[in-house]
Order: sequence, then structure tokens, then C-alpha cells
Amino acid sequence: MDKFHEISHRSNIIHKKYTFEHLGKKAEKDVVIYEDHRTILNILYWLKQTRYINTSIDLITFDRHTDFCDISPETIKKISKPNLTFQQLYQIVEFELNPLDDDWIKAGMEANLINNCFLLSAENLDEPFLQEYKTKKWGKKKYYYLGDVWYLFDYKQVLNDPLNEGCKEFWESFGWNFDYKSSKFIDNRHPFVLDFDLDCFSTEIMTKNIAIPEELLQDSFNKNINNYNFNSVRHFLKYLIEESQIVTICIENSYCGGIRQAQRIFNAIDYLLFDGELGK
Repeated sequence: MDKFHEISHRSNIIHKKYTFEHLGKKAEKDVVIYEDHRTILNILYWLKQTRYINTSIDLITFDRHTDFCDISPETIKKISKPNLTFQQLYQIVEFELNPLDDDWIKAGMEANLINNCFLLSAENLDEPFLQEYKTKKWGKKKYYYLGDVWYLFDYKQVLNDPLNEGCKEFWESFGWNFDYKSSKFIDNRHPFVLDFDLDCFSTEIMTKNIAIPEELLQDSFNKNINNYNFNSVRHFLKYLIEESQIVTICIENSYCGGIRQAQRIFNAIDYLLFDGELGK
């Protein structure tokens, strides 16, 4: 029996179930809500233990920041142990990783919890498309920046450009089967977690971070996209939710403009993607 719900016994972690229709039947998805982004490493560890996943996990993440800073050689040595226990991992995550939450991705790669990482945003970041990272023990990992999610399927974008030879290598990493009539993940795609950092849906006005107004998010989520399978950004994101192992949501209110702004973003995302079930 899958006991993933026991993750909520840990401090500052909330476990929810999202119910949806899939192929005419009811299905459920685990959703884990927490505060500091580096906590996701504890969740990924728990996921592998309870789902008996014997490989590292791809991460599709929405974030306003890259969180791809280096970690110290001492931390790499500790976190790359092949038989790392949950208690050992917790100590590293809590006390050795940066409290600014900007180095957890490489830490997760060194722990072999994260395979490849795919970053999406709600506004353009000045980042290269691909960065490769060579871990101490687990080989080379890839970090892709896919850009602004609202334009992901526009002309000549990475999920929608059959003429770009560079996209084919990315599609292999992303597990994407491009077809003019049926673009979607390949069967038996590498397991992945879908992650939302709520600060992705904040913006800066007059040096203050605030939540992007819900009506603007609604317009963007309902934006039509140029794809046979998906009629809107919202439709695509719901597909990612359904295909993921679990969904994680990082509140990180200090980067959203405060508790009230983070709550506004959470309510909007809950309504737009989870039918309001997470707030119950």
C-alpha cells in the first residue's frame, strides 16, 4: 500500500489529494504543499521510498528564479552517498543548503534524486536554453530553461518546432513525442514531478513584489495555443498534472510579497488548475 500521505507527518508539509477525470474514470493525484523550496528534496526522497522508484526523477518546475547555484565540495561529499538516509538528508537540507533556496537543484542531482530539470516561468528570464552539470557519482545531468509558459507552443518554440534540429535532442530528454496532430509525452516516459514555486506568478511594481492579478492569470491560462492536443495553456498544465508522479507547491511567501500575496497566488492556482480542491 502506498503510504505517501505520511509525508504530512513531517513539519511544515501539507498533503492533499486532487481528484480528476481521466479516460472516463476518477483518478487522484498527490499534491504536497510546503514553505521552503529546498524541502522538495525531502519530498523526492519520500516519493522514491514509497513508490519504489529506483531511478532519479525528472523535475518540471515553475519558478521566478533558477535555483541552480553551486554547493560546497563538503556538501557534495555528504549528499552523494549511495545509501543516504532520510535523517542524513534532512540535516543537509535544513542546515547546510543555502536558506535563500538557490542551490537545491544541484544538491538534488548530487543525491541522485533529480535527473534532468526543466524550468518554466511566467515571464522571460535571461538564461541559456541548456546547462549541463557533471555530478560527483551519478554522471551528467541536464538543466533546460524552456522560457515563458504562455508562449511555449508558439511558432518556433521548443515543443512546437519540427524544423529545429536542436529541439530533437531536447525532446528526447523531455520525453516528448512531436506530431502535428498528437504532440504529447511518449509512453513510459521517465517519471517526473511537477513543481510550482508560487513566486513564479508574482511580479514587481515600484520595487514591491505582488501577486499577478487573478484576472490576468485567467486570461493567460486560457490563452489559445497552437497544438492539436491542447486548446489552452491551462489544458496543457492539467495534462502535466495528470502525467506527473506527484505535484509539489512551494509557498515561499517572502518571495511573493508576503503572506497575503502568496495566499492570493495560491487561491488563483488552486481555482485554475485544481478546481478549488486544495483549499478545502
